Amino acid sequence: MAVPEEYIGIWSRVSIALDDAVPSETQSVTWIQSGELYCDLRVPLDQLTGADPVECMSFAGDCISLPPRLRWTHCQELEREPGPDSLAGVDEGEVWWSVAGEIGSDLIEQGQFDGPLGPDGIAVPIVYTEVWHRVDPGAGDVWALASVDGTSRLVVVGSHALVVSDGRAADATATTTATATTTATGEYLARYQTLGDDGVWVTVSSIGDVSALPDPPVLSGMQPAGDAAVGSELEWAGRTWTVIETRTIPVLADLALSDLALSDLALSDLALSDPALSDFALSDPALSALAPQEAAS
Repeated sequence: MAVPEEYIGIWSRVSIALDDAVPSETQSVTWIQSGELYCDLRVPLDQLTGADPVECMSFAGDCISLPPRLRWTHCQELEREPGPDSLAGVDEGEVWWSVAGEIGSDLIEQGQFDGPLGPDGIAVPIVYTEVWHRVDPGAGDVWALASVDGTSRLVVVGSHALVVSDGRAADATATTTATATTTATGEYLARYQTLGDDGVWVTVSSIGDVSALPDPPVLSGMQPAGDAAVGSELEWAGRTWTVIETRTIPVLADLALSDLALSDLALSDLALSDPALSDFALSDPALSALAPQEAAS
């Protein structure tokens, strides 16, 4: 099944612990998740942009929900030998919220991978436990694109975008443009960007020289995301891409007050001076369910 909406967004890893080791973090780890695709970028804390691939990890591909687990297929992977005969890796972990029953608290992921060979020649499993913090639930447009040549994934969630492009694959094909020559011949590139209030995309972390990669295509007059049909194709960064998913996650300012579960809120919990609520009068019928003492506050 597709990934539930509570997992969609941009995530930053807080810590990782192997077996019984003390949790720690030595990398800047960013995971961006749509309902179907994901991209993951891990770079040293002291080398956020243009990082040497030797010091990094990165993967991208498809994600499905198998409660209580999530399964990520590594269609692109920095550490894997590229090429059509290379099998995609699979990362699967059990996930739960750090505060029981509280969706939106930090996400705990626990799984295992093969460690060194034991005396019997069998790999010893190593258990990992990761803590993830959702930096942004990605209110706004969600895009998930996969290149037709199978080398790349791009996920845009709200004002965040992460692209992974493996140009090392021997069978990689691209149109003969200057950008394609740069991005599709021999390099593994990954880039995480955020969109500022001024409409400019800013690179936060990256692997390799991503200077030739254009900004995400959502600024090319194609918004809203729903205007691009799933299965349609577009040209970007010298490749042809298939639209895998588009959706729009509403922001608070776009919600009618009647959409909120006000029966669970005291009026004092709402910042009535907030611009998002300035269009609503206290006489709104949605407030009729509030107790008089709450309305008086």
